[in-house]
Amino acid sequence: MELRVIGMSEGRRIPDKFTCGGKDYSPKIEIHDRNEDGYYFIVMNDPDAPSGLFTHWLIYNIPAGIVTLEENMGSKEITAEGYYQGMNDFGELGYRGPCPPRGDGDHRYFIKIYRMKEAVSRKKIDAENSYKILDKLTPEAEFYAIYSRE
Repeated sequence: MELRVIGMSEGRRIPDKFTCGGKDYSPKIEIHDRNEDGYYFIVMNDPDAPSGLFTHWLIYNIPAGIVTLEENMGSKEITAEGYYQGMNDFGELGYRGPCPPRGDGDHRYFIKIYRMKEAVSRKKIDAENSYKILDKLTPEAEFYAIYSRE
């Protein structure tokens, strides 16, 4: 499986349009996978947050074989495509982009994709509950980029 984040480069600075300093859009994601079994669960987090691991996005119940998540998925619990979005650590549904404390240096932001055999039956899943599910799995692919605010 290959995960591509359109408009970002691996290990490089995240463009402002995907952050709190810009439009706060979720990125366009392409998934290249020959295995169409199960469902994808995607999580974006910041392990460098002062409070510890901070989750920016949970999107799941994406049928395997789907190849593109469009940019700016919005903040609805169920997207127009029928994917579910969970509660991020800002306490909101959907994506909230990188927004580290000013002067805190570079933070790493990871986007990881997991494969699940079955769809998650619970709506409005939050970060804590998602990790109870995901900690038992190994990411199939991941991407990271950095961001800081001066």
